Amino acid sequence: MRSNQSFNMRLPLAYLLLATFALAGCKTGGSSTGASTNAYYDAESDSLVDAGLQPSVVHLQWLAPATRADGSKLYAGEIGGYRIYYKLRHQDAFRIIDIDDAGNTSYPLEGFSPGVYEFSVSTLDVEGLESQRSKAVSVNII
Repeated sequence: MRSNQSFNMRLPLAYLLLATFALAGCKTGGSSTGASTNAYYDAESDSLVDAGLQPSVVHLQWLAPATRADGSKLYAGEIGGYRIYYKLRHQDAFRIIDIDDAGNTSYPLEGFSPGVYEFSVSTLDVEGLESQRSKAVSVNII
């Protein structure tokens, strides 16, 4: 009986952690109203760390690729930067934001007029070769 009680008590914690990781993984999208809590998972301490209440600025975030389109390894030192493509959903042409810092994998979505935008990101290597764009994400900026 004691082992069943222990399992039942840990189950809600497991669901909470699973929900927390699922929400923490949603790093793109959202709106720009209100305030949000910045939290991240610290693997070393195996805990969720609260970085405090932040003004609500949505950031477009992505992970640096580890491989090239042909499957060969892409080392961090070979990444020259990123290119963000964006447009209002009803527009045909994309605009471009170049990010020359390979270590910067986040961009604040500030100064955009209200509307539903589509964003995608590509990687530029140090030779100037550009990857295919990522799958587009939609963000409603209000």
